[in-house]
Amino acid sequence: MIIAITQSFVQMVLAIAVLMAMSVQMKKSALQYRHHQPNAAISLGGAIACLTFIMNKSWLLLLASFTLVLSACFSDPLADGTDPYAPTVFKEGNTLMPLNPPNKKYLVPFSVSQTTIFKFAVDTESIKIGNDGVTRYIVVITNPSGGQNAYFEGIRCDTFQWRLYGTLETNQQWRANPLGSWLAIKDNVPNRYQAALAQGAFCNLATQEKSFSKVLRSLDPSNFTGFIAIPQ
Repeated sequence: MIIAITQSFVQMVLAIAVLMAMSVQMKKSALQYRHHQPNAAISLGGAIACLTFIMNKSWLLLLASFTLVLSACFSDPLADGTDPYAPTVFKEGNTLMPLNPPNKKYLVPFSVSQTTIFKFAVDTESIKIGNDGVTRYIVVITNPSGGQNAYFEGIRCDTFQWRLYGTLETNQQWRANPLGSWLAIKDNVPNRYQAALAQGAFCNLATQEKSFSKVLRSLDPSNFTGFIAIPQ
């Protein structure tokens, strides 16, 4: 928006400059006419002849001025792609499935809500902050009986969405989820672990956190702020 306004302002300034130059040129042309026609009578015919002489000398400047004015008034910043706030199309990068199961050495537990019966942990070794705006990670969910499930997922901060890329099978091999799509992150459910990760570590409001070390500090249980109580 600011760039577009600045461009229009510059164009208007240039148009004014050309108009001023044209005015000077017209005065010079008038003087030249008087020089060539010193005895011309002040009459309607003389005025027309003088105006014709001036326009013949100044038509190029007039054309340039008219073009600049039109450009300043009717230019569309969206048409030439100069608007920094123009909508951009999300292009997701290539996602490679993990080669190994989650490493217990790097599992960091995090709180989700007061009403969940599950325990959650993220494999910090698996966290990848993508240039496409997606933060990918492995999450391990433990049920009350001790059984565990691991999922490879991604979070987009700009749209507050998540996607399931794959699931860890019982044979400790990853199974891809090719039909997975981006879904809205739910913030008012007991098992709101995507919301907890987004709000507590992976995002700064609607912006992806780019610093891996800051993500790790935010995931420290003593610093984690993604935990909230679910309204009843």
